[in-house]
Amino acid sequence: FVAIVIGWVFFRAESLDGAFAILKGMTGANGIHINIYNVYYFNKLFGLGDFLVTLGVQVGGGSPWGILFLPLLFISFVFVWFLPNTNQMFYDYQPAVNYNYQNKDSYDQSAFRWRPDKQWSLIMALIGALSISCMFQVSEFLYFQF
Repeated sequence: FVAIVIGWVFFRAESLDGAFAILKGMTGANGIHINIYNVYYFNKLFGLGDFLVTLGVQVGGGSPWGILFLPLLFISFVFVWFLPNTNQMFYDYQPAVNYNYQNKDSYDQSAFRWRPDKQWSLIMALIGALSISCMFQVSEFLYFQF
């Protein structure tokens, strides 16, 4: 993963010097700076914000939207670890080949089990409409420099 992220830097940078400047920033060679709004949450974690300041981390600036970072990260963590994956949601239809479907107890989250009904069709229609509406945003092609 790290090798791919570093490779992306060289693909997206305008020059070799620019790529190395970005890599220096990614490794903290230019110093570490955190949003002032996140210090509040870091201090809630056993005074971690004050500890980071004593280590030399620069604090300040930033957008008030930065205060949403840690709560959204926590909510994402809950989604990833506690909600069912697609094999669990579509358990009744056995969507994967060579997958062990014998342990039904771990898939017994009926609230998230997919069923062909009005509720799921509405959810899928909303997701589809959102996906189609996002297709019309301007997005630069990744390899435009080549």
